[in-house]
Amino acid sequence: MIKAFMQMSLSGIIVGILGLFMTPVLSRVYSPDSFGLFALFCSITSYFSIVSSFRFEYAFFINKKHIDIYFFICIIIIIVSSVITSLFLPVIFNVNISSILLFLGLLFSSFYNILTQFSVALSKYKEISVARILLGFIQYVSAIIFGVYFYDNGLLYAIITAQLVVSIYLYRKKNILYTGISIKKICPIVKSNMKYCLNSTISSALQWATPLAPVFIGNFIYEEGTIGTYFLLAQSFGAIFSIPRRSLINIYTSEFNTIKNFRTNYDKVFMLLKQKKILLSLIFLSFSIICVFLYLYGVNIIGFVLGNSWMLGGKYVFALFLFYSLEVLLFPFVHLLNLWGKYIDVLCIEITRFFSLIILLPYCMNYFDSPFYIYIFIHLFAMFIFNVIVFYRIIHYSKL
Repeated sequence: MIKAFMQMSLSGIIVGILGLFMTPVLSRVYSPDSFGLFALFCSITSYFSIVSSFRFEYAFFINKKHIDIYFFICIIIIIVSSVITSLFLPVIFNVNISSILLFLGLLFSSFYNILTQFSVALSKYKEISVARILLGFIQYVSAIIFGVYFYDNGLLYAIITAQLVVSIYLYRKKNILYTGISIKKICPIVKSNMKYCLNSTISSALQWATPLAPVFIGNFIYEEGTIGTYFLLAQSFGAIFSIPRRSLINIYTSEFNTIKNFRTNYDKVFMLLKQKKILLSLIFLSFSIICVFLYLYGVNIIGFVLGNSWMLGGKYVFALFLFYSLEVLLFPFVHLLNLWGKYIDVLCIEITRFFSLIILLPYCMNYFDSPFYIYIFIHLFAMFIFNVIVFYRIIHYSKL
């Protein structure tokens, strides 16, 4: 497990370093409004990719057999859902994104997502690491190139290109054969996984909507440039903190898929942490110093790094750093309740979270005409509280 964590963390570090150098360049090639459009596009496609296959790629984690059938089911569902979604979403969000461009974004983001999950299920951590590096490199370089020719949509073309290339790479690594596929084999697999997929799709749709609420719902309340500024900063922090977070999510999903496995591995990790008290104290001290520094000088830092047109983002720096730091510790556990079959708990938590952050909070912000940075502070704090509740339920069921 430690080797897998190191492999995927190393790829995240490489992509994170690349992002640190490229983000100041992109912020000068593209305007906040361009990032606002990109924010909405990425939010739609990334959210869609989570539910587009009806979570059959996660159902494969349960028995890890017949990958060809599971993959075939995912592809069929994704193609159908991508066509339907690309036709009506531009009308709902009223944005200048063509149906063809949206279709390609939905399709390739979904392909990339399911191929990554199949790699995780098969413990192919090395190829996941290579895929992440390829994705980051191709996306950043393409964004600069497309910025010259397609100023408004260059960021959109870049992410579509990157996901297409990396999806091809991951697919070729799977060496999936379709010779044994038949209706007689597909139907039993669909039937046996229907309950899990239905519950997992509903809970995931609720769960993953809330982190994207500032873009999804904020698009109807605040200006595009404001959304774009927040999105660029959130993505920058997310890229850095996703180094440990994504690795932990993949490993926990694979290694903690039962309560028994969770108990065994949790005890090992807890004993290791007890032996590292001095290191943990130094980490906490460094964390506190960084928080104070960002709170006092956030606006100046953003103006220097990204340019004067992005200085508004300085108001979000402290809150984003604090939230992502704490989320690394809690968010990797979010999928475990579903894997353990605790569907009622998941639905109760996620319905409450969805109502609070998708409906109640934006309504209050709009009603009181609150500035965007106040909305972000409250949103991030509420997200943290709900993550704590999920972790508490996991501890409760594991009887630690």
